[in-house]
Amino acid sequence: MAITISDMKVGTLFVLDSDPWEVLESNRVMIGRGQGHLETKIRNLRTGNVLRRNFQKSDKFDEAEVELENAEFVYENRGKVVFRDPEDKGKRQEIDHQAIEEKLPYLTEGMQVKLIRFDGDVLGAKLPPKVDLTVTQADPWVKGDTSSGGTKKVTVETGYELQVPPFINRGDVIRINTETGAYAERVEKA
Repeated sequence: MAITISDMKVGTLFVLDSDPWEVLESNRVMIGRGQGHLETKIRNLRTGNVLRRNFQKSDKFDEAEVELENAEFVYENRGKVVFRDPEDKGKRQEIDHQAIEEKLPYLTEGMQVKLIRFDGDVLGAKLPPKVDLTVTQADPWVKGDTSSGGTKKVTVETGYELQVPPFINRGDVIRINTETGAYAERVEKA
């Protein structure tokens, strides 16, 4: 199936120069009366290289034919990320840290993901759109502090830091959007 620039949204997988690529950012730009173009940030699933590239309306690509395989996150160590088959706990799969570097802040032990296979090789992982993580550190918020825009910084169990509303405290479970890295909602109060 051919992919045009109107199909290229965050998460879209396509083939460019015989390699599979994933769209990380996508922004349509219209300049005056001229032709618009698409500004993207894309990642090569085989090498992990990330680059910014503009595409024209006339550009067309093949969809990357990938297989998605259920897996469970185990741990990350020495540049390798280890997953196991949820049905055969002894069957493990290692992938390079660089292939899923931007997804590591959301992974917790036992989390269910889908491994992305292209031409028999595991090249990355697809996470759920939102994950629930526990806040491990939250700075106190000073009432009336408008310099921070009505948010404060917290750290979650994976070490990831993000801005949240001031009512979030240590021990709260919050839902985070894995595509944007932004706070979505509080799931459970401590």
